[in-house]
Amino acid sequence: MSIEDVKGKKLEKCLDKKKKTICISDNLKIYFNEKKVISNKVIIIDANIKCSGNIIIENCDILVKENYNNYTVNLNEATVFIKNSKIKFTGKKDNFFVKSEKSNITFENTIFEGCNSFIKDNNSNITILNCHGIELDFGFINQSYSGGILKIENSTFSAKEEQDKNNLDENFLELLSFEIENCRFNNFINCIIIEMDLFSDKSSIIRKCVFENNKIEDKDKISSAKVFITESLISKCYFINYINCISGNFLMKDKVNVRDCYFENCKNVIAGVKNISGCTFKRCEKIIDYKNTLELSKCKFIECVGKIIYGLSCIKANIEFCEFKDCKLKDIDDYKFSYLQKNSMIELSSFEKGCSYKIYKCEFKGIHMKNSNDKLIVTNIDNISDEIICDISNCVFKQSSPVNEMIECYSVIYRTFGKDKNVKSISINNCNEI
Repeated sequence: MSIEDVKGKKLEKCLDKKKKTICISDNLKIYFNEKKVISNKVIIIDANIKCSGNIIIENCDILVKENYNNYTVNLNEATVFIKNSKIKFTGKKDNFFVKSEKSNITFENTIFEGCNSFIKDNNSNITILNCHGIELDFGFINQSYSGGILKIENSTFSAKEEQDKNNLDENFLELLSFEIENCRFNNFINCIIIEMDLFSDKSSIIRKCVFENNKIEDKDKISSAKVFITESLISKCYFINYINCISGNFLMKDKVNVRDCYFENCKNVIAGVKNISGCTFKRCEKIIDYKNTLELSKCKFIECVGKIIYGLSCIKANIEFCEFKDCKLKDIDDYKFSYLQKNSMIELSSFEKGCSYKIYKCEFKGIHMKNSNDKLIVTNIDNISDEIICDISNCVFKQSSPVNEMIECYSVIYRTFGKDKNVKSISINNCNEI
């Protein structure tokens, strides 16, 4: 088959006139111990490729025939190195172009354009260094087994401006074992979904990354816009104009750590994560949705609106060395789950015995309540005794409403006979109002 038979008008615009064009029009096999080196070419793929050997591609444009007929590149124990190149194709939903098993794949200084449903991986090592992705949408890499690892460093990925609404539930990355560092992800609806592999003891890392602008108009789809994590460390990352930033898996919440991250103009920020430290939240809303336990330290909440800490059931919470500055409640709170039905910034609630809440050496500045139902802190517990379950100590309240008007804590004691009883079960010690 000749080049003229396959290029078409759209493909012709992509051809680099300075490079020789080659077309893979017949099924190609590269066997074990066989090596193929291709450089300075335009490569048009119009057939299937199977490789168990070694492929090196440098300074090439790799194009797939428009409306390709389910062509696939099957890698089995192969080694692939692609450098200083460009890969462009549209891709089809649920039809991955590259299927890799137990292979080693490296992309360096490479541009990805389109590349939907790009790599379906099973137990391979994939490295992406200094690369750039544009006009992306979904299915870039999907890991089905975590025997290998994905490493992405110093790379940027941007979604196309108008993503297909039929693909709102599709994810850009679905990962099991990975290290992502110094990367930027722009405009994705569903950016990184990390599933839980019960058979792997590996942890994953996202460090020094920027996630920006994933807001969507369809509010029914907001729940799918997220970075979903299991056993992972997310540190020194930036989330700007993001909805549903980080969602932890309930079964792995103790193994998730969010450290030294910055969130600005975000909503539904962190859910189901136990350990959060050194983070700054600026002009955010619905920030921390806890699950059972929460360890929060050295965080700053600046000009945030509405719920800051909330959830359905918190057995233990330690909030230490945090700063809350110029935060305010919404006039109408669209998340209200409290036995006492209060509009509160910090709400610690549970229906179990043995709960313990501690707020220690925190600073609250410029916090004002508009009416009697607005509270800074509300705790309510279904308990069987009048023991103290919430201890607030060594905190500072500056230019704020009076402490006794902002904090409310009740323990609901169930009785066999007679009415239930609400008992205050809070201790406030060594706190200063300035």
